[in-house]
Amino acid sequence: MHPSLFLRFWGRFFGDFMKTVKDDKMSWAAIPATLVWFLVNRKDVKLDIWTIIGPLVFGASFVVCQHALSAARSVVRDIKTEPIEERRSPILDRWGDEVVVSGSDQSPPYYELRLYGIFVIVLFVCLTACVLSVDKYRIATKEEPNTITPIAPISVSLLMACNWSHLPIHIPEASTAHILKVHPGLLKLNPNFNSGLFEDITSADDKALDWPSNGDGKWMNFKEMQNLMIKDHVLADSLVDNCTLRSYTNGTLEDIAPTLLVDTPDKKRHFYPIPFDPLISGTSFSFYVVNMCTRGTLPDLVQWDDFAKVRVLGENKVRRVPLNFQKRSWPPNGLMIGEASSFVWNGIGSCQWGN
Repeated sequence: MHPSLFLRFWGRFFGDFMKTVKDDKMSWAAIPATLVWFLVNRKDVKLDIWTIIGPLVFGASFVVCQHALSAARSVVRDIKTEPIEERRSPILDRWGDEVVVSGSDQSPPYYELRLYGIFVIVLFVCLTACVLSVDKYRIATKEEPNTITPIAPISVSLLMACNWSHLPIHIPEASTAHILKVHPGLLKLNPNFNSGLFEDITSADDKALDWPSNGDGKWMNFKEMQNLMIKDHVLADSLVDNCTLRSYTNGTLEDIAPTLLVDTPDKKRHFYPIPFDPLISGTSFSFYVVNMCTRGTLPDLVQWDDFAKVRVLGENKVRRVPLNFQKRSWPPNGLMIGEASSFVWNGIGSCQWGN
């Protein structure tokens, strides 16, 4: 009487386990290879029990399935090679001897299917254990969300303060005055040159300077002013704007471009972006806005726009920020021009803003 297939399978599985492991190099390599994997990747995973158990489950499952398959094959092979059982008949032959009768094949029915069915069950259990360990491993190695509070963007604050002054501009010795000339031919940026719109007028190291000088043009005489008033119904004056742009930004403003607005008698508004040099926090840039129009289309109003385009050092995005103005009753946020310049400039006195 043969033992049941179930007992034969597990007897072969456990009985020959150590012998099979000894002879099978793959079994020897599986679990150590898993441990080596963990040691190599230990810096990349969090220290958690499942970061150790998870890989070991895979290695152990591989070994168990391999030996379960080997046990099933071994029992099938044994059954196929077992001799046919002989038994003695209780009936004696005519000489009084026992009759030996060859028995039929005593192999268990469907033994191959049943043995490999046990292997499939073992395989299913191992796969289930691997799937569950994968979930635990993923939870153990999942990176925590970044809880670092993002750095708030730098707050940009600009202040523009303007006061009326008069020509000529007095420049002390060893000093520089920055001049923005209001003229349609001078306010257009040339894309072929990396230059700004401010003209620097510098005095000598040992002598002050009044600008403009005789070399820049001449003053209108009384007769010229009278003809201008009778013919064109406009007056001439020597007003200029003395402005200061200050940055209160906690950082360096690499690009600053407020817009100068020019309103003309034809009810049109002309826009001229004015690039400034970089400003660090707490620093300022002082300059003069000077009317260069003596005749032609004289501006009704020149003022600064309410916003400026800036770019903070280290950022790629250009921002549109308020251009705050110093609160004063008069003058407001820019140069009020409704008259011609009483200084006649060399060659650039006529203004045509539509061109």
